Amino acid sequence: MVTGAKGIPQLKEFKVSLKTYLASASVIGLAIGFGTQGFVQDVISGLTLIFSDALNIEDLVEISGQVGRVEKIGLRFTTIINIRGQRVFLPNRNISMISRFQRGVIRAYVDVQMPQEVEEEVVTKALKTAAEATYSQHKAVILFEPDFLGVFPVENFAWKYLRIKFTLWPGQEPLIESVFKQRVISIMKHYSPDYTDWMVVVSYNAQEA
Repeated sequence: MVTGAKGIPQLKEFKVSLKTYLASASVIGLAIGFGTQGFVQDVISGLTLIFSDALNIEDLVEISGQVGRVEKIGLRFTTIINIRGQRVFLPNRNISMISRFQRGVIRAYVDVQMPQEVEEEVVTKALKTAAEATYSQHKAVILFEPDFLGVFPVENFAWKYLRIKFTLWPGQEPLIESVFKQRVISIMKHYSPDYTDWMVVVSYNAQEA
């Protein structure tokens, strides 16, 4: 090492200012420090997930806006498989909120008001055909065949409703709220021309109805 004209030490072999070298080393050291900090955060978060009941393999969850089934909980990354079959790697330090779907599904209940002038058996048969066709077309997101839970009277009112249950992959609710609901309304208008949209209600519940 020699000294330059202005008294700044030089690295003899590479003619690099020691001042510049030390500044660069400091930046690199900070970068390594921040990288290590991120690594430590990942590991601590990963250990917390592994030894707590917050997350388990095969759980269907929503994490950081990603919905999928948990494939692996590692020390640095948690891996989920989404509905498209994509493997999504989530850094553990970025996991701040976990939504677990009870029993791993979403249950959608479609209540179809039955006008007094319609024949329940005829209408129910038509709705079953539509529900089964919807399931057949969208088996990737409707996980089981739809259940027809029966026709129920509304207490203190002179009308009834038919309840249909769908079991869905989370995030696929619009399929029922838009596509299937419009099919139901179209069928009901065939039997009752004054039938309106509000007579078909879609709701969600984690428990059996």
